[in-house]
Amino acid sequence: MTSPEPSGARVAAALQPLRVLFVLALLAYPALYLLFRFFAWIVPDAGSSTLASRSVGAGFTDLFLMALPLVAVLIATLTGPVLPGARLFSLIALAEYAFALFFGVLAYLIGLGMLEYIGVFDYLVLTLARLGLITLAGFTVLRIFIALGGKLTVPAALRTPEAPQAPQAPQA
Repeated sequence: MTSPEPSGARVAAALQPLRVLFVLALLAYPALYLLFRFFAWIVPDAGSSTLASRSVGAGFTDLFLMALPLVAVLIATLTGPVLPGARLFSLIALAEYAFALFFGVLAYLIGLGMLEYIGVFDYLVLTLARLGLITLAGFTVLRIFIALGGKLTVPAALRTPEAPQAPQAPQA
């Protein structure tokens, strides 16, 4: 006796509970990576490396890792019903892209001082291309964030209750 072929709906229903876990993992890993890359870039190692030499390989523009926040936002918004935290997830992804772009551009400019030691053409062109792709991914996430309402609302349970207004005396 053969077992029936699983339908796409059954497989999708089985994967729905994992969506939030995947989104959180795909947002957390790049955030941790960027944090560790930032400290490795700022703090000199035991060797006598300069900030310019550390800037050349700073790693803020790693394309594989910078694709993960976009994938997380797409999973949160397009692979089923929009997850309740989709706006927050897209805001976290935007923050990761802003961090990567800011420090990627800064490391790129500081790394220009080391151009005599590395391939000039590929450093100039490929780093700019990576920054452009990260900008495009960030712009895509921004468009999704705006489509989701464009603002982050605080849940009612976390809002501070407003004090009741004191009755005003009628003016004569």
